[in-house]
Amino acid sequence: MINAKRDAELAASPWEQLYQDYASTWALADRARAFDRRTALVRQARGLFARAHRRDAWWARPALADTKRQSFVVEVLDSNVPRHLFAAMIHAAVREPDAFKKRQFIQPCVFSYGQRRVIEALLVYLEHGADREKAEAAIALYWTSSSEDGGYFSVTGRVFDKKALWWTPEAQAEYASWQPVRTRQAALLTEEFRRHENSVVRQFIVAQLFLNPTYDEQTLRALGPAGLEIARRHDDWYVRRRAGLLHDAAVDVEMRD
Repeated sequence: MINAKRDAELAASPWEQLYQDYASTWALADRARAFDRRTALVRQARGLFARAHRRDAWWARPALADTKRQSFVVEVLDSNVPRHLFAAMIHAAVREPDAFKKRQFIQPCVFSYGQRRVIEALLVYLEHGADREKAEAAIALYWTSSSEDGGYFSVTGRVFDKKALWWTPEAQAEYASWQPVRTRQAALLTEEFRRHENSVVRQFIVAQLFLNPTYDEQTLRALGPAGLEIARRHDDWYVRRRAGLLHDAAVDVEMRD
């Protein structure tokens, strides 16, 4: 009875009508017209959402749990995720089975609240979640690291240039302030790597640890021979380069012994 009432309320919501209009555009033969119509509907929804009271925007929470409606919600929110939808966005990222689609939930949260808060929210899943949630959270963490244009996110959500992140005093101080969080992240990712044999999960974990210059040799070697081998064959040249240096260092030690 409660679910039926909830479904009726959802159907009567103005947000639902906007979504239905939005979804119907995908059937239009004229792609340009369909695109213009979707753009107009998203603009209308953003204006409505900006003026809505929290209790009037409740439709977005269950919509984020729906595979058909969640993309519409994310597009409407853009990079302005309200506090009452932050947890729902993180949960949607963990539930999303496509590793690359997780980005649409994670990066708006990073822009809105900064890297640290998003990482800490995902570490809760990585530490206390069910096995599937741990694996999915490990992948989702990858999207907290870099923006689409190749910059790196700061704690506050601003984007620094790759070189600037490591050289400006502001960026260095900001990044150094949460070393305990990164240490915990590395430990949990290493643990998940050892526990999980799925190749996709392992690829994303290796990338996170090897792409971050602040993780030292000891952290990277904790992945073991399997992790080093994956890194040596990784698609990203920087991952391969760091793995090659670790491998060469290990060979030098063996030769000296």
